[in-house]
Amino acid sequence: MDSMITNKINLSVFDNRNVGVLLHSEPGTGETALIRAIANYLNYSVRIVDMQNIGTIETIEQFSTLFNTSAVYVLENIDCVKDVEAMCSALDSIMKQSGCVLVATTNNIDRVDPSLMKEGRLSLKIELGKFDEEETRNLLALMFKDSPADELSKLKTAKLASGVYTPAKLVEMAAGCSGLVDMLDRVVVPS
Repeated sequence: MDSMITNKINLSVFDNRNVGVLLHSEPGTGETALIRAIANYLNYSVRIVDMQNIGTIETIEQFSTLFNTSAVYVLENIDCVKDVEAMCSALDSIMKQSGCVLVATTNNIDRVDPSLMKEGRLSLKIELGKFDEEETRNLLALMFKDSPADELSKLKTAKLASGVYTPAKLVEMAAGCSGLVDMLDRVVVPS
């Protein structure tokens, strides 16, 4: 499934390392898979900071000292930042460090202060969403690859729901199915 998520972006954008990314989506659309893929691509570790726990200027100053090694730093819930001016200053400082990749996440981009998304901060915005028909078909083919050939042929021709399910929801649904035919009964658009 990770490769289906990473097909949405070109990972070579991270080759110059000092990149700030804002991932916005609803839960279950592949943020974690994309972050893991970026880290694997760069051979970096992942360090996560939940921005709900960062509030005061002093905390933000302490926070910026954590960024001392080459890693993918994940700022979860960037929309929860209370002191935007201090966070902008911290982001500017962090982005000057060699080898820094910042990935901020939010489920509500409208709540992210625009100054955090300026060029040189979190200027690359990636929206992850529900799978379209082809992505759904590819994920089901991967999850049910050992199904009988006649079932797999039904998958190739079935009209599947598009823009309805997140990747996580499809995986959850598949776990509760007795097989591919059962899963198709749940995701095929009625004719």
